[in-house]
Amino acid sequence: MIALILSRIISIIVVITGDKKSKVEFVFSYSFIKCILLQNMKERNRIEIKYCKQCNWLMRSAWMAQELLTTFQDDIDEVAIVPGSGGIFEVLINDETIWSRKEKGRFPDIKELKQLVRDQIAPDRNLGHTDR
Repeated sequence: MIALILSRIISIIVVITGDKKSKVEFVFSYSFIKCILLQNMKERNRIEIKYCKQCNWLMRSAWMAQELLTTFQDDIDEVAIVPGSGGIFEVLINDETIWSRKEKGRFPDIKELKQLVRDQIAPDRNLGHTDR
């Protein structure tokens, strides 16, 4: 989407200036802008909670999502609750698994989950009573 918008901007500038030199300068700027946009996209914090719909774990997932959004409201850009099957319950941050029920053999305690999330997205943040 961003590439489409920027390519149209290039076309408009070339039509306005009619100068190939301007086009070359803008192509360089386009590459620079694209790199900056990609870096900013990587810095976003996306949490994904995958849950088993057959096991009826939606409410648990929604509650954990709400707790994380409340605690990290300035640090999280997106929380996705993703239905799955086969007993799955996983929490991922930026596509990296921080909790897997299959590996741990249990669900995370909310205190434990908040600490794991904090360690990934805001390591210097104090969680108050949750850290005790």
